[in-house]
Amino acid sequence: MKIFSTLFTCILFISSTINAQDMKASQLPYYQIPDYPETYTAGSVAARMVDGLGFRYYWATEGLRDLDLQYKPSEEGRTCAQTIDHIYGLSNVILNTTKKRINDFTIKSPTLSYE
Repeated sequence: MKIFSTLFTCILFISSTINAQDMKASQLPYYQIPDYPETYTAGSVAARMVDGLGFRYYWATEGLRDLDLQYKPSEEGRTCAQTIDHIYGLSNVILNTTKKRINDFTIKSPTLSYE
């Protein structure tokens, strides 16, 4: 339960820092939610859900400063940057699963910058 309250606090903090005026960001994926499909299948519904999550993630993280990324709502919680890294890792698990690839956690992931 503490994880959910920490994540919720972090998301609220992130969403309060949105800067929707930056037009250069319009070139990145999920600046706008993609058009909905003409037909519905199990796959297109799942893809639409991922599109919605990507759109919300884009606008919740757009314009974050280093100070925002280092914010930690509690001593037990993660910083916003750590939460973003965690979401990235979960996204890779989902991607590997859809491609029927093994999720090998013994392989160290590359260190990525926020940019």
